[in-house]
Amino acid sequence: NVYRIWGTTRQFKEIMQAGLEVIGEVDEYQIYETLFLACKSLQTVSNDFILNISDLGIVSGITGASNLTEKSKSEIFDAIKAKNFQLVKLLLDSENVNEKVKNAILLLVQTYGDYTEIEKNIEPLSVTDEVKEKLTALISLAKTLESNGLKGKIKIDFSVLSDTNYYNGIVFNGVIYGTNGYALSGGEYDNLLKKMGKNSRAI
Repeated sequence: NVYRIWGTTRQFKEIMQAGLEVIGEVDEYQIYETLFLACKSLQTVSNDFILNISDLGIVSGITGASNLTEKSKSEIFDAIKAKNFQLVKLLLDSENVNEKVKNAILLLVQTYGDYTEIEKNIEPLSVTDEVKEKLTALISLAKTLESNGLKGKIKIDFSVLSDTNYYNGIVFNGVIYGTNGYALSGGEYDNLLKKMGKNSRAI
């Protein structure tokens, strides 16, 4: 039983929740295992599901390469999360943003699909070497999942943005056709462990 403050009502709501934590020496394999289990969990309900994955490091890396203020970055994050291309463009047009970075941010909003969509756009999205490295790792993760019986089930979606004060790195959510909202969600949360003085990773 979990108690969460709900929406605009700001009232506590009780929900039932089940999950898993991997804490310690988390590497690419543990991340893969967590996402694979997420897919298998969705599959127990229905085979008509999609797991959307993203990497907050990519979005933060691209927006961080601009000279945007923290307020503007926050507004753009919210607009990307809402997949509001016009608002992102409006916000960028009102700021003095490098053309390459501006085009990369606009491309983030429009990019959705399997890993081939990212492979096609890896160069225009790679505004720094670190972003390119993270894009390559995200493509590799999606390919590995698809090659293990999940073809067509993995979508890369940069609008999957969670609280950056808590999450970092890989984030995901799972949807099942015919149901409302997300059936599951999660991601890496190394930042929380750092706040607790722990030099570990977690997902």
